[in-house]
Amino acid sequence: MKYLNKKGQGAMEYLMTYGWAIMIVLIAGIVLWQLGIFNIGGTAKIFKGFGAVKPLSWGIPAPTTGDGVITLVNGEGVKIIPVNCTLDSLTGETSVTVCQQKKKKTCKEKHQQIYVTFLGCEVVNTGYIPAGGEFKLIFHNCTANCSDETAGDPYEVLLSINYNKSIGIITEPHLTEGTLKGTFE
Repeated sequence: MKYLNKKGQGAMEYLMTYGWAIMIVLIAGIVLWQLGIFNIGGTAKIFKGFGAVKPLSWGIPAPTTGDGVITLVNGEGVKIIPVNCTLDSLTGETSVTVCQQKKKKTCKEKHQQIYVTFLGCEVVNTGYIPAGGEFKLIFHNCTANCSDETAGDPYEVLLSINYNKSIGIITEPHLTEGTLKGTFE
């Protein structure tokens, strides 16, 4: 019986000695991760939301650099007809230093809202898209009075797609929407 107690005491001493060190290393790692120290590749392309019709691939060029393409897949299980789409920038915030010339030159940091303007979105594939089939959307980027984002800057946009779902002779209108995140190309 005394032998078992010594094993338990040894295990407790080990945990008390090294447990604190392991916990400190874990906390330091989590803090560094939250600060973005380990983010080497920039912002990953991700999407959130959406129903059965989901994006497969997309490329959003920086404002004034051309049109973008989004490829989607029909996951409804039946054929659909894409009707229309909208692509809107979600509000971003950036800080700008503003200097005012008065008696003394004063500078302060000011936060302003930024928006990316898209001039339109259109469905390339018209007609029925079979279950599991892919279709493309083209959106036209801003050409004048645009925000000043460049390639590599992060974005978050809201994509909405209206489509009709066909089941036999019945056609139902549907909407799917979600957000796309990534960096301008």
